[in-house]
Amino acid sequence: MQPTGGLGQVRALLDEAELRSGDPLFALRLADVVPAGTYDTAELLVRTAATLGEGLSALAEHASLVNPIGQFVFEVRKDTSERSCALRYVVAGPRDGLGPAMNLYTIAYVLRGLERVLKAPVQVQRLWFAHGPPSKSISADIESHFRAPVSFGAATSGFDLPLDFCNLPLASSDPVVFAYLKRQAEKATAKAACAPFSATVARAILEEVGFARADLAAVAKHLALTERTAQRRLAEEGTQFREILHRLRKRRAEELVAKGLGDERIAELLGFAEVTAYRRAKKRW
Repeated sequence: MQPTGGLGQVRALLDEAELRSGDPLFALRLADVVPAGTYDTAELLVRTAATLGEGLSALAEHASLVNPIGQFVFEVRKDTSERSCALRYVVAGPRDGLGPAMNLYTIAYVLRGLERVLKAPVQVQRLWFAHGPPSKSISADIESHFRAPVSFGAATSGFDLPLDFCNLPLASSDPVVFAYLKRQAEKATAKAACAPFSATVARAILEEVGFARADLAAVAKHLALTERTAQRRLAEEGTQFREILHRLRKRRAEELVAKGLGDERIAELLGFAEVTAYRRAKKRW
């Protein structure tokens, strides 16, 4: 379950695996067996921090290294009767976050990681998810898995922990390694933030939206922008959406031809309405 293939592809894979397994809790079971360290720097920052709270703060700051459309938000509430800390996962674009399976997997994997560094169960106060509620029996099974109340249809996905939990020292803490990873993460995050907007659009098409749905409206919505804003930002870089799509299709077509695929299959994979449209484009290329 490496994230390098793009979050959209991972989501599709997980949805298909859940469907084929017939297990509505497949995502939760997967989170229990995925190896520690799968998410590289962002995850290792948590493992080497001095306290759980410091680790979660670092995760929130550099979550974009896992995927640029997702952002963790870490909050500490000291002025309420609950006195808790919360970790929320905010996704640009889709109203249901990452979709039911990926929402469950993401939160379950984070909590499983916290149990690894604490070497003890995590006392979750409550959880919430962006997707709609499943059946009552599945909801009950999810609550049983997390051992905490769960709600659905929220604006984000996340969980609350007791405030004292966030001050717990971590046995895996290593201040030297943490400082090194923090510097590397800051460089990588800054570099990603400076990437051209056209590169962000191209990545959204390739990794999340897909050629079949690749139009300006779909990509702008995915990036939580209006069409006009996306169009303006591309114009500022001297390009247009159709030029980016044209280049991506050309490059992908060359790869598919090299694999021996025929025109009809390539036209389908590249999102052309009909094979003749692909052939016209191929002539232009």
